[in-house]
Amino acid sequence: MLGRGAGTGVAAGACLPPAIAAGSLVAVGAAYCQAHALLVGAPAVPVGFSLLWSAATMLPWAAAAVAFERGVARRAGPARAVGAALALGGLAVAAAAALAAWLGSDLRTELYQRAPALLAVLPYALARARRDASADEPGPARDRAGGEALPCAPGDILLAAAAGNYVELRLRGRTLLWRQTMRDAERRLGPGFVRVHRSYLVPRSRVAAVRAGAVELEGGDRVPVSRRYRAGAEALR
Repeated sequence: MLGRGAGTGVAAGACLPPAIAAGSLVAVGAAYCQAHALLVGAPAVPVGFSLLWSAATMLPWAAAAVAFERGVARRAGPARAVGAALALGGLAVAAAAALAAWLGSDLRTELYQRAPALLAVLPYALARARRDASADEPGPARDRAGGEALPCAPGDILLAAAAGNYVELRLRGRTLLWRQTMRDAERRLGPGFVRVHRSYLVPRSRVAAVRAGAVELEGGDRVPVSRRYRAGAEALR
């Protein structure tokens, strides 16, 4: 009764703790047995027998799912994950069919009905392996505060300017993008930099002069000073 859907149900429950997932699957399987008998007009199935049948069908798949998650998924590429999923699924099919035969069913019929469930585990195995592979790819470095780490030494920065969701770090001969807000950039760069405008942070060591409405940096660059940050700019004199 449950052979074809068992693999799908176990794959969907693999993210739950094993005991909870197994208990839930057995309960759902037993409810399915009761509903199936009612819908096809078969004699009523005792609840205890439904639970036993469901356990015989679901628990081998639950054990296979746990073995896959703990022993294969996190260390396997897509090809190995598919091979392992087929092997573990085959064992689950054989075990479930054998238990069903012990409960009174025909073994060959049970194997025939349960084998298609193997197809349900393949998409899950591939998706699981690919997800873990992408999680292992290096991403942007993070600092202890959880933001993207500064991609260069602070002393190399000639000017920091807002650029949407990034901060543009202008260095000698190149420009780097740092995924950061200006507020956080000001805090992370520390007292060596001064906010003179909502869009600009200047290094104290590069300030050559403070003019009316602007800060002049070494090399001739002029950075506008806004009214809100005028006090900070004046302190650079």
